[in-house]
Amino acid sequence: MKTLFFSTKKITSALAFTLMLIAVTAYSYGGERDLNVSYRTPEDINAFLQSHPVAHDAFSESYEFSYSDAPRLSSSYEPGSLSKSDLNSALHMLENIRYIAGLPADLKLSNDYNRMAQALHMLENIRYIAGLPADLKLSNDYTRMAQAASLVNYSNDSISHYPEFPSNISSKTAKSGMKACAESNLAWDSWQNTSLEHSILNVWMKDDSVSNIKALGHRRWILSPEMKRTGFGAVSGSRGTYNTMYVFDFGRKVKTNYQVAWPAQQMPVSYFPEGTPWSLSLGKVLNSEKIKVTLTRLSDNKVWNFSKKQADGAFYVNNDGYGQKGCIIFNPKNIGHCKSGDKFIVKVSGVGKEISYSVNFF
Repeated sequence: MKTLFFSTKKITSALAFTLMLIAVTAYSYGGERDLNVSYRTPEDINAFLQSHPVAHDAFSESYEFSYSDAPRLSSSYEPGSLSKSDLNSALHMLENIRYIAGLPADLKLSNDYNRMAQALHMLENIRYIAGLPADLKLSNDYTRMAQAASLVNYSNDSISHYPEFPSNISSKTAKSGMKACAESNLAWDSWQNTSLEHSILNVWMKDDSVSNIKALGHRRWILSPEMKRTGFGAVSGSRGTYNTMYVFDFGRKVKTNYQVAWPAQQMPVSYFPEGTPWSLSLGKVLNSEKIKVTLTRLSDNKVWNFSKKQADGAFYVNNDGYGQKGCIIFNPKNIGHCKSGDKFIVKVSGVGKEISYSVNFF
């Protein structure tokens, strides 16, 4: 599954691997705690983001990568390893996302692999915002595999979950990287030094390309309730930047199906770039024929309706095994950039008991 984003500046490609396994009035709205993920207030989220800072360049497209051991990209290729600061920032981004989503976000690092922390923090933050478990661990093995995957795709000058065996990489590194390619979120940018944080937030979490929006596979892996450990890799040079996040981890015991919404109930605008699709995953197989979604903006009572028969924007229901199955995807037409103070109500029917929840941007 491949996506190309064209602009005058760059080309970006992202791949995710599949594991097959309402009209309301301003005074009628969903409760803030209606989803079964952890509820976090704006104050909770701001405090968490401050305690899990991402690098100053985390929200920009590119910067100069730093390595504790630089990759060798000529003759016999070697993967190298990213620096502590780069991996720490990506770790914070992951923590932030999971915290916002309502997942546990108290991620821990193995002592001997502290240099991975930055990348994981970025991911934790996203999961925290979503109210999901975000206590991820950075795995030595996953990170070595992810770095090898980035090197394999760079060597082949092509992004693929099933790459050809590279001729200029040792057999051990190539086999490890090829395995990781099939088990990871992958991103490629034609420019050098695209940060892991940018790939996490603006490529994998946004997931709005023609080929990816129908499933939001990258996002759903990042917000997988079962994820406990991950790893990151990045190789950049004259062929562009190849970033990797290992996602095939199922180390967390999940006793219930989480209701995972993005944007989350309390949503920092900096974590929701314009054009980002909305989603709600429920962890069960859904019948697209029955589902109806109503989105209402409270400031002007603007309503968007979504169903298989009629939709005010893109609308999909996907039951594939990307992290958590049963995902409702809707991208409201002409909604524009969501601003601080914007409030919305989401109502979803056709999923058993009707779901209603509010989204507050701050």
